[in-house]
Amino acid sequence: MQSRPYSPATRHRYSALALALGAALLTAGCGGSSTDKRHDHTPIDSTGRLAITEVSASTLRVMELGNAQVISSFTLPHTPTALNSSPDGRYAIAIQRNNDLVSFVDGGLWTEDHGDHMHDYEESPQHLNFTLTSHRPTHFQSYGHRAALFFDGSAEGASARVQVLSDGGIGNNQVVATLERDNSMHGAAQVVGELLFATYRDASITDTTLPAAVERHRQTGNGYTFEERYAEPCERLHGSASNAGFTAFGCVDGVLVINRGADGYPASKMLNPATVPENARIGTLAGHPAVASFVGIAGSRLYDIDPASNRFELIAWKEDGIRRAHGFDAHGENFLVLDNDGVLHLLDPANDFTTRASLTVLPNPPAEAPWPVITVAKGSDRVFINDRMGNAIVEVDLEEAEVVRRIELDFSPAGIAWLGFEPHGDHHH
Repeated sequence: MQSRPYSPATRHRYSALALALGAALLTAGCGGSSTDKRHDHTPIDSTGRLAITEVSASTLRVMELGNAQVISSFTLPHTPTALNSSPDGRYAIAIQRNNDLVSFVDGGLWTEDHGDHMHDYEESPQHLNFTLTSHRPTHFQSYGHRAALFFDGSAEGASARVQVLSDGGIGNNQVVATLERDNSMHGAAQVVGELLFATYRDASITDTTLPAAVERHRQTGNGYTFEERYAEPCERLHGSASNAGFTAFGCVDGVLVINRGADGYPASKMLNPATVPENARIGTLAGHPAVASFVGIAGSRLYDIDPASNRFELIAWKEDGIRRAHGFDAHGENFLVLDNDGVLHLLDPANDFTTRASLTVLPNPPAEAPWPVITVAKGSDRVFINDRMGNAIVEVDLEEAEVVRRIELDFSPAGIAWLGFEPHGDHHH
């Protein structure tokens, strides 16, 4: 393994209460009335952990990023088709779409808000007994402290459903709430607080499994109450995202945008500009709470879509470039695009998505799927990319726009997900 040590300016240091703290001290400092809020503690020197799955295998490993050592290894029931981190970063969520199953692994790093201080914890990773077993789990979308997982259902009669997750709920072996659909569809959902925007497919649509409309629901207990089906159509809908003010869905003729800051949460259509080819459409969307624009993706063409200013413009990132992976960084300061040549492009959302840097991260990029994955460290300028052809994980410092470490593995990595929590200042307690 080759590495460059973290500098004091970029290294994030976490702290936790010592496991040997007495119960009386815990009571006094974590919810009691004592005015002495300083606790003895054992410092945790951690930059997070990485959950890693293996190509064509059911093994999930958890690596401590500080020393690049695998600290736990678990055998999942089936080979995962996707790997995600939970909204607050504690859990790895292993989607096994072909087997109608979702598994959870506790990464062992988390923090709790105790009102007068943040209380951090470090434990060994665990494979939870908690699972989800609905038909064809597919699109996973996280926003804030919640995530919506859409189960497509099946043509054999199983209806689609949406299950909303939070870290607290996963820890209690339960979902936050569930929305049942009345037929199957290859759908999507966005959860923003108590609001859930979910796709709807009329049973009369038989030529495609894609939905053609969006509904708004509001959480009531562990379910949802219907509020509105938007009249603005969104035929052959695919792709969705949210930012601080809007929620968007990709349609065959443009992008349906819902203004969450206006009374009644109205929806309108932003039609495709002439730069979207006739045989293309926005089928993937990316959003970030700190960025006004969505990035719409039509194949390998990227579009700057700002509902507030009605901007829908082509982003010039690389002529004839083929996109393999993408995503916003933790702070919304970079939009990342990995191309088919193994080059990572850093686009600046604050400057019309112009390219501020490009660097080679994969010396031997794959020529066929599965494609590489980018995972982002919360509250950090670091991102990680899996190199399945070279049996390695590549760590990139976005502030410096350089590869700072290449972690060699003895297996081919498939999915990766960063686990941990955001730093919260020098004094966490």
